[in-house]
Amino acid sequence: MKKIAVSPRLMSLGESLTVAVDVKVQARIARGEDIVNLGVGQPDFPTPAFIREAAAQAVEAGATRYTPPGGTADVREAAAQWMRERSGVPATATNTIVTCGAKHALFEAMAAVLSPGDEILLPVPYWVTYPEQAKLADAVAVPVRPADGLKVTPDDLERHRTDRTRMLLLNSPNNPSGQVYDEAETRALVEWCLAHDVLILSDEIYGCLVYDGVKPVSPASLGPEAAARTLTVNGVSKAFAMTGWRIGFLSAPEEVIEPILRLQGQTTGNPAAVSQAAAAAAVRGPAEAVEEMRRAYERRRDLVLEELSGIPGVDLVVPGGAFYVFPRVAEAARAAGGSVN
Repeated sequence: MKKIAVSPRLMSLGESLTVAVDVKVQARIARGEDIVNLGVGQPDFPTPAFIREAAAQAVEAGATRYTPPGGTADVREAAAQWMRERSGVPATATNTIVTCGAKHALFEAMAAVLSPGDEILLPVPYWVTYPEQAKLADAVAVPVRPADGLKVTPDDLERHRTDRTRMLLLNSPNNPSGQVYDEAETRALVEWCLAHDVLILSDEIYGCLVYDGVKPVSPASLGPEAAARTLTVNGVSKAFAMTGWRIGFLSAPEEVIEPILRLQGQTTGNPAAVSQAAAAAAVRGPAEAVEEMRRAYERRRDLVLEELSGIPGVDLVVPGGAFYVFPRVAEAARAAGGSVN
């Protein structure tokens, strides 16, 4: 029997390496192996009790039916208020929608504004999903390696700019390096983007998890011109230990939101109603639970840095946020007789 021909778009798509590693780890854990899973960015804390209780109450109150594609009016307002107060993004209930996780928001943002052949700049290192999502939008992912350190500058971007450059994807705090762009660094990148008519897709999912007094800066908070060219992604997965609830937020200029709502209406329909209620409770609730987890991550970071710094040949740039470290191990590998590409 003749095999079904699969779309070239999907045939060229790589699997999610993050998910693939986690699936293998979970299978081995199920066989009884004692494994410390460092392969997926998932909090090991339970979702705070006040959020779980709000979800249970929402189910009893009827949060079991369809909602509007972009989320209920109440949750959109809660998300917008949280983004305004937390990071200064000029979010409103009309220019903010609820998605099935931040990953979903990132894909929808790319699908909404990228055309075939458009180029999206990805500062190195980057989350492995970004280039695959660009493929789904028929766009071209262009890695931008910093000339120095782990953060890009306008000069780095300029070296990769072409007449097809359409978007910069900025992830701060960064996965996997943990680096955080300060206000001066962020403003310089924003000014470069405005000067060259390049949109900004700002992935801020780790924005609540910062250390040593570091403060991330949202591009959309840097004035009306910046806000008009920025699509901001956030959500509850990391800060509130809600990865499985699958709720993200996307705030963007209203002319972008409308087509994204149509896309969402024709694909997912709407994020789960009970998860929306839980997310609203999370962003409106007490900050103590998030702060307790943040402090725990900071202690763990300090322990990991202490242990890694004692290994000869391992170089580290201290992460200011997220829950990753990104050590350079080239010298250690050479000392052990390994090869380094």
